[in-house]
Amino acid sequence: MNKKNFTLIATMFVPIILGDFLFIHMDGAVIYPLYYSVFSLLYIVPYFYMVLFRKEQIPFKNILFFFLILKCYLFLSLNINDSLMMYRLELNSSSDVYRYHIPHALTINSIEDILDHIFNNGINISGKLTHTLIALNGHLLGLFGFTFTKLDAVNIGKIMFIFNIILNTLTLYIIYLATLQYSGIKEFANRAVFFVAFNPFFLHNASTAKKEALLMFALALLLWFLVVNKRNYFLFVIIFIVFLLERSYMALFSVFIYLYLLGFKKFVVISGMLFYFFVYIYDISFLSEYTLHLHALKEDLSTSMLDDFNIFFNLARALFAPFFLRPFMNEYFNGQFLEFVYAALYLFFGWVAIKSIQYYKDNMLSIVFLVYLFTFFVVPMQSTFKIMVLSIFTVIFLDKISFVKYIKAKEYENIDLK
Repeated sequence: MNKKNFTLIATMFVPIILGDFLFIHMDGAVIYPLYYSVFSLLYIVPYFYMVLFRKEQIPFKNILFFFLILKCYLFLSLNINDSLMMYRLELNSSSDVYRYHIPHALTINSIEDILDHIFNNGINISGKLTHTLIALNGHLLGLFGFTFTKLDAVNIGKIMFIFNIILNTLTLYIIYLATLQYSGIKEFANRAVFFVAFNPFFLHNASTAKKEALLMFALALLLWFLVVNKRNYFLFVIIFIVFLLERSYMALFSVFIYLYLLGFKKFVVISGMLFYFFVYIYDISFLSEYTLHLHALKEDLSTSMLDDFNIFFNLARALFAPFFLRPFMNEYFNGQFLEFVYAALYLFFGWVAIKSIQYYKDNMLSIVFLVYLFTFFVVPMQSTFKIMVLSIFTVIFLDKISFVKYIKAKEYENIDLK
């Protein structure tokens, strides 16, 4: 790796370390936004420079090396300061990890419990495989003398952090293989891996004891499936089951994408319109409450900047949320470095939304447009879904928004025929 690439990626490490240092010495107090804004620029500028302007990309093995170094630092920082630990592991009392995932995992003590949790709890319980993984890793702690209780949530969070490093590495490797197969160009694949590896959402959300790590792994498999072999039905069934057990409406999303790419475009769009009309306009309780968790996504609009639920506000949510963290909710930054970096990422995806409309007919490139379409039809209130899916699927769209083009326009026709 040349000196310029090394300098760029090293620059990205500096603000994370400085931000942690400042956070520790201010005892977790709210830090002046100006400080974090400056630190964020040191991360954002090299990150987007590599994605949008840099022709010579960092090789995959080097990206993986720096990714693992950063993950090791983030893990070691858990033991430096309690506030950093609570943030990195999301173990505050209001977090999904502490109030939802760990309590469900605590009910699993045997193979019978696993089967009961997966098959007898109904589809309205999401994250079933994540709960199983937490339980298995939690019981692994028992082999080292730790008890598996909610009081030991810190240890559970730490072992899941380690487990997710392995899962994240596999995710990056699958993305590399998929994009290399898609483009036939190593630089294209290297840029794709860099984009995901140092994406702040992937760095943080896919590290904690939540669904995102497993879902992003399944999304990478779905990308590989769509790019390499759309007839590998066994793999598609596995992906579908993972989505169904983890976040049920993503199973519908996988079918939505697959049928569209197989040529059933009008059927998919008309079905989406009917779904929107009957579920959202008439609020069919069976579908909205028990099948797709839409009751949770529509609850309490009182704190939203868009305080109604209609076609115009939902279009705004689908295209531009989560620029305001949640879809136009009055939330705020809690003084953590990565959350300021998120803001730039949301602006970037706003740009992607506009560009994607131009390529809605271009087979594989239409995937990004379909993400926004699905968000509008099915989950306009679910910003986490959109940012997670786009963090994976945008990798094949980067040539259309980057100033560096690795694939010539005519070559896209051959790609679509693979």
